[in-house]
Amino acid sequence: MRSRLVLPHSSASAFSITASLGIIYFVWASTYVGIAFMVEEIPPHTGSGFRFVTAGLLISLVILLTKGPKALFVNKKQIRNAMFIGFILIGLATPLIAVAAQYIGSGLIALLVAMTPVFVAILRFIFGDKPSLKTILGVLIGIVGVAVLVRPTADQSWYTLIPIASTVIWAVRSFLGTKN
Repeated sequence: MRSRLVLPHSSASAFSITASLGIIYFVWASTYVGIAFMVEEIPPHTGSGFRFVTAGLLISLVILLTKGPKALFVNKKQIRNAMFIGFILIGLATPLIAVAAQYIGSGLIALLVAMTPVFVAILRFIFGDKPSLKTILGVLIGIVGVAVLVRPTADQSWYTLIPIASTVIWAVRSFLGTKN
């Protein structure tokens, strides 16, 4: 079975694409630095919970102001799906990253989390998707690149498994999300 994912052609300028990627890279990288600072003062699960409650309240406020109160009402199916996603990603995967940040550096965590697309590609292959040669080469280059960059010391080696577990959880949920 070939992949059915087809992306539409974009008319975005090179500048807007570069600026968008730059913002993503900055925000994404600063997330792990922020987590590293957070775990110095707050327990990982408490800090992660506070982070997501704050984000949820801010997003709700934006929705309330831009779309009105009716946009905040959800049905039972949406609540059930949000609870599942919340438990898996926000209750399990993200706090694991915060736990790891107590023992290993944020740069190493960011590199390990960058393996998420590799795990998604592997899951897609396991479940019958036939990757293109470009995908296979990309996955192999990604694995080799992370292996070259990640050289944990002896006291960090077991702790590197924590963000890898978190990454696998994110990949499984991302993969399952394409099936629903």
